[in-house]
Amino acid sequence: MANAHLSEVHNIAQVCAQMGIKKAVLSPGSRCAPLTIAFARHTDIETFVIPDERSAAFIALGMALETQVPTVLICTSGTASLNYYPAIAEAFYQHVPLLILTADRPPELIDVGDGQCIRQENVYHNHIKKSFSFPIDDNISNGFKVVEEAIHLANALPKGPVHINIPIREPFYPELKEEITFREVELTTQKQLEETTLELPKESFKNVVIVAGQENYSPKIIQQLAQLDVPVICDSISNLHTLPNAITTHDVLLSFLTEEEKKTLKPDLLITLGNAVLSKSLKQFLRSYKPKTHWYFSNNTISADVFQSITHRASLQAFTQFSLPLINENHTTWKQKQAEAIAHTNSKLTSEQWNEFKALFSVVKSLPAICNIHVSNSMSIRYINHLSYLLTDKQQLYCNRGTSGIDGSNSTAVGVSICSTEIQNILITGDLSFFYDRNAFWHKHLPNNLNIVMMNNHGGGIFRMIDGPARQPEHVEYFETPQMLNAKNTAADFGFNYLTASCFEELNKELNNFKPNSINLLEVTTNTETNTAFYKAFRVNS
Repeated sequence: MANAHLSEVHNIAQVCAQMGIKKAVLSPGSRCAPLTIAFARHTDIETFVIPDERSAAFIALGMALETQVPTVLICTSGTASLNYYPAIAEAFYQHVPLLILTADRPPELIDVGDGQCIRQENVYHNHIKKSFSFPIDDNISNGFKVVEEAIHLANALPKGPVHINIPIREPFYPELKEEITFREVELTTQKQLEETTLELPKESFKNVVIVAGQENYSPKIIQQLAQLDVPVICDSISNLHTLPNAITTHDVLLSFLTEEEKKTLKPDLLITLGNAVLSKSLKQFLRSYKPKTHWYFSNNTISADVFQSITHRASLQAFTQFSLPLINENHTTWKQKQAEAIAHTNSKLTSEQWNEFKALFSVVKSLPAICNIHVSNSMSIRYINHLSYLLTDKQQLYCNRGTSGIDGSNSTAVGVSICSTEIQNILITGDLSFFYDRNAFWHKHLPNNLNIVMMNNHGGGIFRMIDGPARQPEHVEYFETPQMLNAKNTAADFGFNYLTASCFEELNKELNNFKPNSINLLEVTTNTETNTAFYKAFRVNS
């Protein structure tokens, strides 16, 4: 019969179920057996077995991104927990709720040479909302309070990852045919925090500019933005690309402005919403032409003063509380510059020269009107940022811009796809991001609503775009890291429908050859030198 401590560990699954958690991602291991067995046997929680912990964590991230409900992550002791860290950091900066349960050796086995044993308590302390230790000896009955508090914290704004380290002593496997009994737990009612009244200076501003970063926006905020007579500068990751006052071409637009035009368009009031901002051109513009006043609305608890000018802070919800008139006397100029930037982009991308930017232009135009678009980091998201004016209001874009790493793009797309079965998901990725995260597909839970477009230029092409590494003699071997892989074998390993294109004729043909109810992998092969020359010429107004 299971001892008292194991009964408490088993009932963690019950607490999670009572608090609305529906999904748990587990990686195989022995020390985590009580957790694994409990979650596997709980009928109210769907479990997913992902062998690679790094992929498992990003898949859980994708699930929580889509549902906005904490996904549970469960792993065994030792370095398994460390493999969660990249996704935990991404969740921390992107405000995604995760509940991480790491099984551990008991205290007497730490640092004595026992196997599969590291210092796990508070192991994620720099990138976690809070870490807890589940009791093992005294006060076992307080364990459920720990789990309840952790879930409340993961859900509290700003949402984010919370960790519980769970020491477990042997024996931890139930006897053959032994039943695990779940019992209802009396939960504490959490008092809702009241919204504070926003107090902002009652000043008049003539040139108000709004910048929207990455964030899950409420319909109320979107509706309010649409009614304003001010430009809303929004990267593709803001998912505001169809606002009537959206400025989506700022990467091109700002690079073509004269110094005098930049001075004219300089905001006297800058309002920023949300989290990460992708555009380097926008950062340089607003750092060089600082506004007099800068209001920052976000649930971010970190001091994210990316434009180095914040004068007032408030929650994202507080943005709906004030009715101060907002105008921009240069709004017509912003719209005209946007139209010129779109004309420039369309002109450059309809020429005959084959390269990855133009290939993606064709891909984006062919996407279903309703779909989720997942984009990896490096050049893929930069290209898409130029093309967001082509997207519809039913095309939602995902990108791991919390930490902006290339790891986990495949896995995050898989996680979102699993939780959005009624909609098509498309992953647009580069070769290094794709091959780096192949274990995203190494499990039995692959969704059939995911298609992949992989741009293969056989290396890290972005390093040819950056002047610093491109000028160094080591840039090819040590920065660009050429590779000669193709994805044909990967597709065969996981049962994907494999397609390939190396010219416009092949691309247009294969875009129509995707099989329904199957994962399609389209590999688009280009030349990195041609890509670089075209993209640099594209950024020149001629």
